[in-house]
Amino acid sequence: MFGHPRIALLLYAVAMGYLEAAVVVYLRAIYYPEGFSFPLKPMDPGILGMEIGREAATVVMIFAVAWAAARSGWQTLIGFALVFGVWDIAYYAGLQILLDWPASLVELDVLFLIPTVWVGPVWAPSLIALPMSVAAWALWPMDYEVIGPRAWEWSLLVAGCGMLLATFVVPVALAGVTGLGEGVSLPAVSYPWWGWIAGESTALFVAVRWWMRGRTTPL
Repeated sequence: MFGHPRIALLLYAVAMGYLEAAVVVYLRAIYYPEGFSFPLKPMDPGILGMEIGREAATVVMIFAVAWAAARSGWQTLIGFALVFGVWDIAYYAGLQILLDWPASLVELDVLFLIPTVWVGPVWAPSLIALPMSVAAWALWPMDYEVIGPRAWEWSLLVAGCGMLLATFVVPVALAGVTGLGEGVSLPAVSYPWWGWIAGESTALFVAVRWWMRGRTTPL
């Protein structure tokens, strides 16, 4: 095969991260010419709708390139995790280069708008993306049958991801905000770091088990 799928996915993710950062530069020039800060300003419903559509398209693009590079459903999942993780890291690196933001990793950011608003400090998604990228890179060459994931491990992984998701969306919901449409602003929220520790530890536990099993099982 010409080229290396993992390298191709890595290059794609870095380019996508820069592209995402460039779009955010444009948005902040429109809505935050004096500098990005909370509470967030309401967005025009039309632009908000386009942003949600853009985010959905981004997820589809990540899935599509992972699917194209993979030889199985397992590698599609791993490839998606690899691109998503590197994309997120490259995105914040791009913002640092283009805007000199964030000033620190504890600054709050809007992470996603689907299916509702996600908010968290920059360190939280970054420290999810980094080990996810490393785990995906390591697990890519290992066949699903070799690793032999158990049903309870999948359940534990889903639970860990669910806990991480909850840390970003539950505080926003408790603040009574479900969107950023015209007339609605989003206040700064307190991030439940303890939920991040629980969710990330659970997901890492499963990933390490798979990796260790793949390393000790003859191919």
